[in-house]
Amino acid sequence: METEHGWAFNQPVDPVQWNIPDYLEVIKCPMDLGTIKKRLEAEHYVSVDSFASDVRLTFENCIAYNSSTNKFNIAAKQLLAKFEKNLAELKSALEDELSKRCTLRREEMCQLCGGDSFKFAPCMLFCSGPCAGRIRRHTHYYSDPRGEYHWCSACYKQMKDGPLDMSLLPASTNASGEEPLKTVLLKAHLLKKKNSEVAEEPWVECDSCNLWYHQICGLFNERNHAISGEQEPFVCPFCTKKQRQRGVPMTTKQPLKASRLPTTRMASRIEKRVVDALAKAQEEELSRLGSLGNIDSDGGSALHPKSENPQPSFAITIREVLSVDKQVQMKPRMAKLFAAKYNSKTTDLGAGKRSKNEPGAVKKVKVEDGRAKKVTKKPLENLDLTYRSRCICVFQELDGVDVLIFTLYVQEYGENCAELNRGRVYISYLDSVAYFQPKKFRVLMHQQVILGFLDDAKQRGYHTAHIWSCPPLKGDDYIFFCKPENQKIPKAARLRSWYSKLLQGAKKEGLVYNLSNLYAEYYLKKKTALELPYFEGDYWPRLAEDLIKQVEDKQNGKAASGKTSSRQSKTEEAAPAVSPPAATDAPVEAKKSKAEINHDPIMQKLKAILEPQKEDFFVVDLHPKCHKCSNAIINKPYWTLKTIAPNDAVNNVIESLKKAKSSQLKSSMIPRHYQHYYCQPCYEASKSNLAARVEAASVGAKKAVELQAQVQSSGDPATFSYAATELQDIKYELCLTSVSSSLAQSSGDESMTDCALEPDEDPLMPCEIFDTREAFLMYCQNNHCQFDQIRRSKHSSMMVLYHLFNQGTTGFTFSCAKCSITLTSGHRWNCSICLNFNLCDGCRLKTKHEHPLHAFHIVSIPQPKYKTSAETDALNARSTPAPVQQKKKQKKQPAVKKGKGNSKKPKTEVIHASPATIATPETPASTPSTSVAATPVIKVENPPAAAPPAPTRPTPSASQPPQHPHIDPQLLIQLEHASTCQLGEDCSYTNCYKMRAMLKHGATCEARKVGPCQLCKRIVGLLSTHAKQCKKAVDECKVPRCAEIRKLLLHQQQQQRMEAMKMEPNETTS
Repeated sequence: METEHGWAFNQPVDPVQWNIPDYLEVIKCPMDLGTIKKRLEAEHYVSVDSFASDVRLTFENCIAYNSSTNKFNIAAKQLLAKFEKNLAELKSALEDELSKRCTLRREEMCQLCGGDSFKFAPCMLFCSGPCAGRIRRHTHYYSDPRGEYHWCSACYKQMKDGPLDMSLLPASTNASGEEPLKTVLLKAHLLKKKNSEVAEEPWVECDSCNLWYHQICGLFNERNHAISGEQEPFVCPFCTKKQRQRGVPMTTKQPLKASRLPTTRMASRIEKRVVDALAKAQEEELSRLGSLGNIDSDGGSALHPKSENPQPSFAITIREVLSVDKQVQMKPRMAKLFAAKYNSKTTDLGAGKRSKNEPGAVKKVKVEDGRAKKVTKKPLENLDLTYRSRCICVFQELDGVDVLIFTLYVQEYGENCAELNRGRVYISYLDSVAYFQPKKFRVLMHQQVILGFLDDAKQRGYHTAHIWSCPPLKGDDYIFFCKPENQKIPKAARLRSWYSKLLQGAKKEGLVYNLSNLYAEYYLKKKTALELPYFEGDYWPRLAEDLIKQVEDKQNGKAASGKTSSRQSKTEEAAPAVSPPAATDAPVEAKKSKAEINHDPIMQKLKAILEPQKEDFFVVDLHPKCHKCSNAIINKPYWTLKTIAPNDAVNNVIESLKKAKSSQLKSSMIPRHYQHYYCQPCYEASKSNLAARVEAASVGAKKAVELQAQVQSSGDPATFSYAATELQDIKYELCLTSVSSSLAQSSGDESMTDCALEPDEDPLMPCEIFDTREAFLMYCQNNHCQFDQIRRSKHSSMMVLYHLFNQGTTGFTFSCAKCSITLTSGHRWNCSICLNFNLCDGCRLKTKHEHPLHAFHIVSIPQPKYKTSAETDALNARSTPAPVQQKKKQKKQPAVKKGKGNSKKPKTEVIHASPATIATPETPASTPSTSVAATPVIKVENPPAAAPPAPTRPTPSASQPPQHPHIDPQLLIQLEHASTCQLGEDCSYTNCYKMRAMLKHGATCEARKVGPCQLCKRIVGLLSTHAKQCKKAVDECKVPRCAEIRKLLLHQQQQQRMEAMKMEPNETTS
């Protein structure tokens, strides 16, 4: 920036100042060094490559716009070459510095990232009480024994003593699939906790080089090792590279690749669309930049190696990971309205579990009564709200690892669904992380995934798509847990504009026929509240209960303002059934308010809430909708009536006439552009009327041409008077054409007449972790699968792929709905429609369920042990008197060594770490250590009984020493080696010199003469632990004081036996 010509690149190019009006047309992505500096200060860049990409873009823009003889072109080439040279030197210097630091601190830092101890992000907790707010960090809260419900301190104080009312609790705050609480929960049973626990990243040791790495950096799958029981050696990437160079074959024959997941028709179509769109955009970008367009400047250096002629390949994999049938859980007040409308006695319409004879049952029932067959509206048909829930995931291979970067949840309501939802799809949730490369095509990828789904839904006969544009609140996550800090969350207006541009482009493509919103489609068209689509998780079901209660209160004369909270309504008795708003009520309401368009009382209240944000609720027509009967025209011939835009001169005259006359006429009389569709029956019924409209429009268009000639002949269009011209006589020309099929038109070949809807032949695909977006979010929180860093995203994506390939290994617990036993083995038969319905293998054979059941193989696995910050702090407080050094040395305490059948702890600085307080996977860090005196006279207590090993833990071999519940076995091995080592400082054995220094201190310590020495305490504890399990002869063991301690132990045991023998006669006498 401070070079001779650097001033020209320090600020954005001003086309007006430099008199280059076409600059922004040629340069689509402007960049300057000043903007880059601001991004650096704001910590925008996550890697050196992303920073270098913007710097290159700055100079390449100048080179691309200016000629080769221009001085700025020459300066840009020189600065670009200088930047590349300096960047290479800086990278080399940083690598050398990191290598030196790793060499000096090999025992204290990760050899991959160079970091020490990292902490996971804390999980977000929400109060289950009336406030329903987020529980702040470092504050106390109360939780049930299972940790399913939480209460803040304020709600806990307001809670009455005794059993809690479970109906006031949220439907399910546990997204892991566990059965809800069935027992009575008392206030006294709640546990007081503090929301300040933070777990630390675990470590793993390479079995080849014996160096330590973060499990996340090394992509170590601890869950796989825990399940298999056969602890395969962990080999770090450096040693793996050396082994491959020596020709050692790979141990993993089937890597966790997203491309190995099952492929469905929908996923294949979406993937092809996305790849084609990205390839086209990349080709246009390269052609625009000419020979200067390289992959690195596009941000794709993580995808392709540098080459002279790089071939664009985005390494995109799109898979459908969830496809199950579910039932909309209709809320009670809305269910009551439906029951009243269809004269049904059933009020619980949303229950997922019903008998076959109930009107709301999903399974259809044949009607034997002839009179019943004459009923036009069948409750069964109108109350079925079953939908197909799908989840689509997008993976991209970055640095050889598939990373999950985009997830989309959708709902499909088929032809068997109720009329209000039939034939509709709902974009439920979508979320992403900003790791896609090249970054400039990230938005394009997101949009093409959505359009690909809409295209597939259209081909399968769905006629309408609904989208609720609602950005998450700050700090909230929809699907991905803990996204990057520099990833921006769009505001409501920006997200609305994003969807609008997406759908407008789809309309130009022919994929979408019409764009509207919920307010225009339902309120302005005078539809009732029972005709509004009722989607799971949508805005309307949440709001409907409050609005219905307000109408009930007004009808009952309780509170016209309707300010009673929805939570209070749950405690009241069931209100009498309210008759649904019908057309017969319209005249009565019209007398009260003639200005109201829709006289449904619920819709009137909805208007006040919906109208200000009506643009957030998109209603998208995938097929043409008949203008007369409002039915979707799916794969049938239809007629289209649309206006034809005149030339620019005539159009300018019409617009001038509108400005002069619009205030004198109604808006309906002003000429406007439109496009209407007519199905074949409606066209036949309105053929003469449509022909007359076309003829009248032709006459009006001719008058517009004549008016334009008069204006032109006047010589001064600005002063021309339109007083003698009537605006209603001017019209746009109409065109009436016939189309064979909407599918033929969208395919671009209207001559096709044999287009047919594609059947949905994709199989059902249940998935535990992706069953709902809450389930995936809860899985990520419980297993520390974060996406805030690229290294964590790679590891989290690896674990997601592992669970997709190994269903049933999530560690969730379930109970049988019939016998109530906890399912720990065999299969779990799950119903995706009924809420929390699972059967064991035995009850599956004896129970006939009305919905299809999906089988999940149950794998019993231990949960990973992550040590919290509180445990680590407590451990550090007991470990060393030096607070500065203890914090530095104890960071690797949470490590778990996996390799060669042993579960070990990471190597520690024994000078600063107490062996007696090191936690193991079975023993928490708070376990009291063995009490040992600090004087030269060694005194040893009886060893405590060892805890039984976990059933899934591998059994150590006979050659290995038995593990003590408080001591790392690796320390005992190091102690035995140091006691016999004769090599001195030349010994390369792990921590040999440190162990010998510790033993030397124990023999020569002078501090214990005046007071207790903490280090001597630890030495005695380590020696005592060795003596308790030493199997060698007394005169053969070379470990210091081993014989002395064993004699003391033997003497204590003899004394205990003698005391026990003395107690036996007394007991007999008594």
